[in-house]
Amino acid sequence: MEDICKLKEDLERILERIKELYSMEFLTLCPLGKEHYKNMIIDSIDEAYLKLEEALNILRQNEGKRELKEFTLEELANFDGRNGKPAYVAVNGIVYDVTLIASWGGGSHFGVLAGKDVTEEYNKCHESEDKLSKLEVVGKIKGSNL
Repeated sequence: MEDICKLKEDLERILERIKELYSMEFLTLCPLGKEHYKNMIIDSIDEAYLKLEEALNILRQNEGKRELKEFTLEELANFDGRNGKPAYVAVNGIVYDVTLIASWGGGSHFGVLAGKDVTEEYNKCHESEDKLSKLEVVGKIKGSNL
């Protein structure tokens, strides 16, 4: 995030410089002076292009790495899949959305209820299977070390 803020400042500085150069080019009567300012504008645009490319690379690297919402267990309880609410479960400190998983219909999966930390139940039944990688991560449990 720090890199993006620095790039934003750099781009704002370049934009201001381009505005100044356009003004100077417009006000200058000398053809050589006009040519000089046009070249400086082109150089500034090239610099901005490189900064934009750098910003896009950073954004691409961070794609899908959004800040996780932190849930307390009390807040998680509100996502029990009943009455049209989403169904979330926590496993090993990570909160997953199971709303659209057919086997979690109505917020229940073989007697295990959504809106809770189901780490123990999950590990008993799925310790060697990675079923979680197919689920959308929506947050983490407050205080977990993720």
